[in-house]
Amino acid sequence: KQLVSTQSTGGHGGRYILDSLKTGAVEKQFYTDADLTIGSKINVWGREVTICDMDEFTAYHYKSKFNVDKPTPIHYKQTEAAKTEREVPPYNGWGSEEDSRANCLKLIAQAPKRDFIKFMKKDRQGLDSHVLRYFARLDTNRPIDMDRTFIISFFLSDDTISVFEPEKRNSGIVHGKFIERSKIKKPSGEYYAAEDLHVGAVVNFRSHQFLITDADEYALSYAEKHQFPEAAVERIMGEIAKNIPEVNELMEETEIPLELFVKFLESYCQLTRHAMLTIARKYAFPREPKITYELVLNLSKDRLRKKKYDRYDDLLLCLEECVENEHDRYVDPDEVFRVCTTLGLPLSNDLLTALIQLVPKTNGKVDYSMFVEILQSKDVVENNILFIPDGSLIKPSPEKIGWAGLRDDHFNHESISKIDLLSFRNDLKTIKSKSDSNSPAKSCSSQG
Repeated sequence: KQLVSTQSTGGHGGRYILDSLKTGAVEKQFYTDADLTIGSKINVWGREVTICDMDEFTAYHYKSKFNVDKPTPIHYKQTEAAKTEREVPPYNGWGSEEDSRANCLKLIAQAPKRDFIKFMKKDRQGLDSHVLRYFARLDTNRPIDMDRTFIISFFLSDDTISVFEPEKRNSGIVHGKFIERSKIKKPSGEYYAAEDLHVGAVVNFRSHQFLITDADEYALSYAEKHQFPEAAVERIMGEIAKNIPEVNELMEETEIPLELFVKFLESYCQLTRHAMLTIARKYAFPREPKITYELVLNLSKDRLRKKKYDRYDDLLLCLEECVENEHDRYVDPDEVFRVCTTLGLPLSNDLLTALIQLVPKTNGKVDYSMFVEILQSKDVVENNILFIPDGSLIKPSPEKIGWAGLRDDHFNHESISKIDLLSFRNDLKTIKSKSDSNSPAKSCSSQG
């Protein structure tokens, strides 16, 4: 209904009458099917839209109602040649490259999606850190930078890399975080993967060239377990077998020092440092470790005493709840680590990991009552305990001999004293006999 104002007072409460003749009505025009056809232009909320095509039902409607055949459709799609590729500006170094790229692809920026399943599988799980740590130095001839050392950490949960520079007194260089944790691209444009980092490799991180000289025990074991190219024993032994003419001509000794074994391999084939280290670890006579259970236990008890830790009853109660059978007193090492960290045991991760690894076990499990008892015992802790940095409990000190073996272009592995050359010769003979039996010439002669 329309109302017409009969009095305008300029204020509230005017007079109105019903406009039965619709003298003040505004006629609104709407589009009908007669206005719509291929090629016609309509106004949609201030935007001019051209109709390019119609479906079969609409064409039948226009034929039956208006006796109009379907006009020729208008081609509106761009050809592949006419399409212009969207240019993404170069990365400026702020934030992550994936986040910066997401801001350029859509009008409303969205955070890049992470591989959550991979993150959950490769995140820290008890004693398994899923972090590969390498020792490196700058690959440069500048005297001021030649002695600088770095720790490269590769995080398997999201393939990110961080670089840390340890403190070196009186060097005049500020230590600490050198490259923040992020994904790093190779000069070729691909992202670095875990297989690209190995002892002896030269990597380029943000225009800085690093020579990887060492790796910690976890990185070496992880690479061997997952058959990284430079840590696959079968592949490396096959390559050695191809280059050594006769196994019988090898040295007759049953064991040789590590340095002589490395020179022997270098004389026959060209292997990477990591590959040589893998073979040396495979056929090594292990040494007695310098870091013993007694040393780690005394160091742990000393720190607990200094921190005045007294929640041993809570620790025992929580470990009891981890046991499936109430008559059982053995717990998995991962559960011991989880409970200790949850209750805030004032021990660093490396020290706690070393303690749980070295504590006596039964069928791979820890006697939780004995574990709590030895920590709570009032036995006199040795005075003048040798100071050991937390990191050296899991790896040898890089300042002395390096983590694994390569230091100043020489191998020096703390856990390797001599190589079992007898086992090496026997395995090499087995590989060469298999390769000879599978060769085409051998098979043809046998058939003849």
